[in-house]
Amino acid sequence: MKTRIKHSGMTDSWSEILPLMVKLSSNKSIMSILRRIVVAAYVCYIWNERNKKIFTNMRRNCQELLSIITNIIRMKLVSLTVKESKQVDRVSREWQMSMNKTRNEEAIIEIWDDKTLKESNKKGKAPEEITKNKKTLDRIAEVPKLKERAEKEKAENRKKAEEEKAENRKKLMDLEHDIQLNKPKSVLDGYNRWMSRGGDCADPYAIRVDKDIFRQFDESYFAINATDIVELLTNQELECGILTLFEMSLYHLKGRSSLNRVGFLNPGLITSDACLFEKWDTLDYLTRALEGYDFYLAPYLQGRHYVLFIICPKHGVAFILNSSRGSSKNEETYRLAGLVESVVGGLRWEFPVVNRQPFDWECGFYVMKWMHDFVLKYQNDNFPNTVPWSDERPLENKELNAIIGAWFTLWRD
Repeated sequence: MKTRIKHSGMTDSWSEILPLMVKLSSNKSIMSILRRIVVAAYVCYIWNERNKKIFTNMRRNCQELLSIITNIIRMKLVSLTVKESKQVDRVSREWQMSMNKTRNEEAIIEIWDDKTLKESNKKGKAPEEITKNKKTLDRIAEVPKLKERAEKEKAENRKKAEEEKAENRKKLMDLEHDIQLNKPKSVLDGYNRWMSRGGDCADPYAIRVDKDIFRQFDESYFAINATDIVELLTNQELECGILTLFEMSLYHLKGRSSLNRVGFLNPGLITSDACLFEKWDTLDYLTRALEGYDFYLAPYLQGRHYVLFIICPKHGVAFILNSSRGSSKNEETYRLAGLVESVVGGLRWEFPVVNRQPFDWECGFYVMKWMHDFVLKYQNDNFPNTVPWSDERPLENKELNAIIGAWFTLWRD
């Protein structure tokens, strides 16, 4: 591969420059130019867009010097002996091999940093130029160390990932006894299904999201990780993927039925952060998604807390179900509310009395319970004229276990 640089309508290759480098390597002034060309051209190659200032300055310097040197060659001011021509061929081959195989600064140092070049550096150059070139070459010399460091970091990351997998695998295996004793059969069956699936139980499970489920522009993907399953089975805060997959399961259960009146919003696209930092993308998504159904379920993550929006555009009303004690009853507290109204128009916002969680980890379980009951029952019970929630009691363990069992039971690959 030849490195070509265009200047003033001419194309100059390194094969044209090498003869002069060999022939005039003992000439101090010319050698200064040659060293600058080598450094400039290679810095352009190594750093390219990483440091635009270096790239721009070096490229301009290199182009100007190449033009001068090439004109000297073309004017035949330098003639080569047979011995010198062989030397040029050798250097050309070494240059070609170094660029094709290693493509790093060691090739330049190995080829050009011979005794003559070292001598030319010792004298005949201004101190500032020597310092400048030394710094540049020192920077080039750092590249192998940086590559070695990057490879070391990759190896450490791989080791860390394997250690995390081993830890998650152990956590999953240690759950078996407790699940057999304290969980319903539906949870045990779901646990065994996860543990016996193809591959490693600690590996993530990729989920493809059909664009029709959440009315997205295109299909998307997410993963259920081993840590997600551990959190689901041990009463911890739930990740967004758990709620997303549960919505997908409800869609496959009822979504295509002629009796179904419920649409689903993708919780990953409507979080509080998405509403703030990706407002226009969120509005675009809501415009597509809030169409075609009577009711829409939207698990909404604000900070670390899930609430459930039930949006009823045809009835001009929306409900916010929040399991936190002392939660706000002002829709302006929730960023999603304003974006929804931007799409469907003004709504009356209701905050019904719902189950209140005693601790800080249950909100995701409560939201799944409410969605499950609404899709399977309440959507066809004269809602929203009849509001089915009126009790603040916390959910019992058997109710939480039932929703975990439903999560596993409804999930279809």
